[in-house]
Amino acid sequence: METRNELIRKKFGLSFLIFYLATFLIWFIFPDQLVGNIYVLMGYLVGNLIFLYVLYKYKRSLNKVE
Repeated sequence: METRNELIRKKFGLSFLIFYLATFLIWFIFPDQLVGNIYVLMGYLVGNLIFLYVLYKYKRSLNKVE
């Protein structure tokens, strides 16, 4: 039986890594075009909030199963 942390890591580990690696590389390669662009900042924040909300709901569903 897998622990709760192993299930979360298996389900979200790769997508978490890809999302943050891609956003870091974009900010690293194109900093001058992105720093003043409010739409990029808002998109990044909304993407983070969606990801964290899905992760939170998944963790709560694991608590209800046990």
